[in-house]
Amino acid sequence: MEHRQKDFKLEDVIHILLKRRWMILGFFVIIVATAAVFSFRAQPRYRSSATLVIEPPKKNILSHDQLYAMSYFSFDRYHRTQQDLLESRRLISAVLAEPEFAPTHWSEYEGLSEPDRVTRVIQNLEIEPQEDSYLIDVAFKADDAQRAQLFLDALVERFKDENAQRSAQGRREIREYYERKVGELSSALDQSLTGLATFEQKHQAVDFEGKYDLFYNDYKSYLDAARILQVELADLEPEAKTLDAHLAAGVTTRTAHPILESSGDLSSLRQRLSDLQSQYAGLRLDLGEKNEELQILLTQKRELEDTVVAEITATLRGRLAEIAEKRAALVTLEQICDQRLKELDTLGALRREYDNLKDRVATNRELHLQYSSQQQEVLSEEADQPTENNIRVENRASQPDSPYFPNIPLNLILAALVGLAGGFGLACFLEYLDDTVKNQEDISRLLELPTLGMVATIDRRVDPAKGELITHHDPKSVVSEAYRGIRTNLSFGALGGDRRVVLVTSSNPGEGKSLTSSNLAVTLAQGGHRTVLVDADFRKPRIHKIFKMDNAMGLTNSLGSGRVPVDEVLRSTPVEGLSLLTSGPIPPNPSELLGSLRMREVLQQLRDKFDFVVFDSPPVNFVTDASVLAQYVDSTVLIVHAGETRFRTVQRAVEQLRAVGANLSGVILNNVDIHRGGGSYRYYYQYGYAYRQYGEASAARIVEHKEKQPVSSPS
Repeated sequence: MEHRQKDFKLEDVIHILLKRRWMILGFFVIIVATAAVFSFRAQPRYRSSATLVIEPPKKNILSHDQLYAMSYFSFDRYHRTQQDLLESRRLISAVLAEPEFAPTHWSEYEGLSEPDRVTRVIQNLEIEPQEDSYLIDVAFKADDAQRAQLFLDALVERFKDENAQRSAQGRREIREYYERKVGELSSALDQSLTGLATFEQKHQAVDFEGKYDLFYNDYKSYLDAARILQVELADLEPEAKTLDAHLAAGVTTRTAHPILESSGDLSSLRQRLSDLQSQYAGLRLDLGEKNEELQILLTQKRELEDTVVAEITATLRGRLAEIAEKRAALVTLEQICDQRLKELDTLGALRREYDNLKDRVATNRELHLQYSSQQQEVLSEEADQPTENNIRVENRASQPDSPYFPNIPLNLILAALVGLAGGFGLACFLEYLDDTVKNQEDISRLLELPTLGMVATIDRRVDPAKGELITHHDPKSVVSEAYRGIRTNLSFGALGGDRRVVLVTSSNPGEGKSLTSSNLAVTLAQGGHRTVLVDADFRKPRIHKIFKMDNAMGLTNSLGSGRVPVDEVLRSTPVEGLSLLTSGPIPPNPSELLGSLRMREVLQQLRDKFDFVVFDSPPVNFVTDASVLAQYVDSTVLIVHAGETRFRTVQRAVEQLRAVGANLSGVILNNVDIHRGGGSYRYYYQYGYAYRQYGEASAARIVEHKEKQPVSSPS
């Protein structure tokens, strides 16, 4: 089950206000009284204020080429710096050193050391820049109105004067800076002009640009030729390797190479050799090898072969010589390119040096002209305006007419608001911590049981002689009507089944179970039912006291060893239809008697004799008597003291009763304060008021109508 989670309603707020009104009022009074005492006893404080204008400085050396412009961020830093200077310890110490602010003349600072006085002033000084403007609001607080005004006036004046001195010092530094800078630039310009003239004289004013272009074109032509030759040699390298291989292997008449095919003489010699070989082969077959003519022919053939070999060798070596010549030419070209490149580097260095000299002269001349012009402007402005101050007092410090602290009306208003809010918050917090069962919504939500009725608190001070049987002595009261409503709910329950034997118990002592069982029995009898009220509380019986009877004989006499018949211990009451069975003498073994077979026999006799049997039993959480008896009755009703009984206590009682199989019909909420309750409470109060207004006849019709309506348990 969820504990104490419910919707917050306006009637809950009203209930909290009414219930804890004295605590809220006490909290309110304490807060307001404390604020009043503090406000009236506090030392008055006065606040004097002034307004300063801090404009950007007209001249500020930020860089060599930006002397006048000040960015937003630069001025923001400058503005904050001026604020820090305004509350600096040095400035405040200087003002406090003036005789009129000596500790002997200023009681607030009497007895403090100089550092402590400065710290106190800083604590009482307020500096607040106005947004998007050059204005700064300055305020000073003191216990004397005149001292507050005099000190603030002296502080801003000294701050303004010191700023003027800093401005003059700054202008002097600017002038000296320009004088020094113009002299340095003049010397640098002379040196750069001398260096340029010396260079031109040494190199005879050579046209480095034209000469460099000429050298570069020459270098480019050699470089292109070398690249072409490199490509050609790359193609000839495989051929050179082939030629070297032929020569290394030995040249024969059959050696083949594309270059040999292009030689006409070699082709002619090879043709002659071929013819001679054919002729020799033919004669050799016809004449034989020893023929003289054949020998001559063989000698010619061999000579011709040697000639062909020599020619082939010479051709191949000639081709290799051509490739070697190209290699040598490439080396020569590369050497020329390297030489030209070195000449270009030298010429380029000279050209760059010459350009640098000219640039240096131009830069020094431009800077000299710029700083000279700015120097003249500074001198001219200094001559026109000998003094300059970008800080001025817009509003001088004024003497306050009334103290700013304490603000008694505001303090009291705030204290009243805090007192009301705090008191209500504290009341809500205490209400949240209060885990008692207060209304039927709590019972339905937390215990999941129906509420049979709510009984208002009985005010016995009205007529003490009437006693506790309010339903008998004052049947038109609100309480009596509440008991009649409970009777109606129980009667409808009885019609739905055998629920005629009712056990009334509670979680704790003092919750009104005896009072409730007595008045419930009276209303049942008034409703025309034969009813008996049995006091089963053998530990602390009260029923005989409520009915103002003795307790000499009762239930224990029927249950004990003597076994007095029930009819002999039953007693009549002033209420028609209601009989009473008191507890009798207190036994030593209550639980055993209530759980005995004889008790069940007595119960059956009472069931046969009466329409309703109402048992009053001890509290569930303290003894087991109620748990024992709850097993034999038809219905068990739990009494809960509204606003007093804690939820966990009731929950423990419900768990014990359910553990023994008790049939819990519901809960009766007792001692309800109808003047503080919500809608349900007010309903009973209004109903009782109407009952009194319209008399007994109207009340009877209301009761009759109500008893005819089905009663639904609140959920």
